[in-house]
Amino acid sequence: FMIPSLFSFLIIVNEILKEKEYKQRLYLNVLGVGNFIYYFCWFITSLIYSLLTSLILILSGICFQFGFFQDTNFLILLIFMTTFTLSMQLLGIFLCSLVPNQNAGKSIAYGFILISGVIELFTSNIYIIYQFYIDILPPWFIIIRYILDLYPPFNYTKIFGMISTKS
Repeated sequence: FMIPSLFSFLIIVNEILKEKEYKQRLYLNVLGVGNFIYYFCWFITSLIYSLLTSLILILSGICFQFGFFQDTNFLILLIFMTTFTLSMQLLGIFLCSLVPNQNAGKSIAYGFILISGVIELFTSNIYIIYQFYIDILPPWFIIIRYILDLYPPFNYTKIFGMISTKS
C-alpha cells in the first residue's frame, strides 16, 4: 500500500527538478514571486496529491474488501495515508533543493524508493519493529533506530503494523 505514495513522491521530485532545469524559478523571482510563495504552492500541490492518492487507495481497498481497510475507521486511514504521502512529498521538495540537476535528483529519488522497499521487506512483521524499541540495545543500534525514525517509510511500516494488529 506504499507504492502510490512513493509514486507521487517521484512525480513531485521530477516536476520540481524539471522547473529547476528550465530555470523557471528564476523567471518567477524576476516577476516578484518570493521563495515562500513558491514553496507554499508546491506544498498545496503536494497536499492535493496526498489527499487524492489516499482517497483512491482507501476506496480501492474498501471496494476490493481488504480486511485492513474494512476493519479500520475511515478517518484514521485517511489521516494516516495522507500524512505519510505528504511527508514523502515534503522530503522530495527538500531533496530537490539540495541536488544540482535532474539526473542526480532522479537517482536520489529512486534510491529512496529502493530503500523504502528494503525497509518494508525487512520490517513487514510488527514484532521485528518492536525489537527496535526494547530497553537493552547496543549503542550503535540505538543510532540506527534514531536515523530510521527520521525516515517516513519506517514510520509508515510501524504505524501500519500497529493499526493492523488493533483492527
